Amino acid sequence: MNAARPVLYSAAVCPFAHRVRLALAEKGVPCEQVEIDLDAIPDWFRRLSPYGKVPLLVRGEDRVWESAVINEYIEEVWSSPPLMPARPGPRAEVRMWVDHADQHFVSDFYRLLLVQEPERRARIAARLTETLRYMDREGPGAHGGPYWLGGRVTLADLAYYPFFERLGVLEHYRGFRLPEDCRALARWRVAMAGRPAVAACARDLGFYLPRYARYADATVDSDTAREVMEDA
Repeated sequence: MNAARPVLYSAAVCPFAHRVRLALAEKGVPCEQVEIDLDAIPDWFRRLSPYGKVPLLVRGEDRVWESAVINEYIEEVWSSPPLMPARPGPRAEVRMWVDHADQHFVSDFYRLLLVQEPERRARIAARLTETLRYMDREGPGAHGGPYWLGGRVTLADLAYYPFFERLGVLEHYRGFRLPEDCRALARWRVAMAGRPAVAACARDLGFYLPRYARYADATVDSDTAREVMEDA
């Protein structure tokens, strides 16, 4: 087996890299972290990362990109403590929630920041509110919490949490908050924030606000922003 110490190419502001840092922290995996300046991505990193994006995990001859794929790789290599259920059905449910995060929640999170027209912004906010209510009802609310699928943290929790740590950005720039009736999500958010691995990776709102200002005024130049707006 390849026993090399993993190297994670990351950026503290990036929620997708945050997902991977959480998985490694939950597993207690020692890892070298290399911070990439997303405003001046070096040529050597573009040669290393096929998409020129973080996160990228390198372990010996293995080179893995895309946060959902990296986290499944981490689960396969370091199986304890498990971040996936044992049975196929719940494992599939975790994967469906990770896909839901990227296809519905994350995309509208960014659109709400990027879109400048008030009428479009209002429609996105309404859609994001309904998405959050669906998540509240079918996620932690359906399984009795405190985590997404019940009593144990899974990769589904790690897919969503980085964006909940950044929800204050939406409140600051767009006046958008977690709906008051999303009580299961509110409890889940508190439970996640209290985990030692999550606390070890946490940044406060003061860190995020200046780094998301260019999203809020739509002057940011990033692959994520371009991809989200192309699909808007």
